[in-house]
Amino acid sequence: MEEFSGTTAQLDFGRSISLGSNPAIPVRNNATATPGLRYKNLGKSGLRVSNVGLGTWPIFSPGVSEEQAEAILRLAIDSGINLFDLSEAHSGTRAELELGKIIQKAGWKRTSFVITTKIYWSTKSDERGLSRKHIIESVQASLQRLQLSYIDIILVHKADSMCPMEGKY
Repeated sequence: MEEFSGTTAQLDFGRSISLGSNPAIPVRNNATATPGLRYKNLGKSGLRVSNVGLGTWPIFSPGVSEEQAEAILRLAIDSGINLFDLSEAHSGTRAELELGKIIQKAGWKRTSFVITTKIYWSTKSDERGLSRKHIIESVQASLQRLQLSYIDIILVHKADSMCPMEGKY
């Protein structure tokens, strides 16, 4: 990846993406998938993921516009990255909402990318816990925000000491 300083990423074909006040994010674009990018089977899940995923925390932070986020995501897909990681804990619901809009606008084939998101629970007493009810509600809300029929990977963002593991299934 090309490194740069400042708030503009210079792409190797002469176009740049301004990142505003966001920290520098190295980007690159080639006509073919990025050299060195490999794909691996994710266990026995049937998913084949790129060895580099794109975490969306910096992309959907307050200093990055919708247009900038879309340009970065398109560049990732064009470069062969197919794994996108989201978390409600990092950007609230913005990442899922914006990614859902971008996916719909771009018309990407659903099987061409892998979405991983995390179930997060607040420390507020009315939002606390990882009960079956909370997990189902959280996944349903993520599906709606992402405008998808399924999410490939769901992770628990942090353990809930008040909810035993056997109560989660």
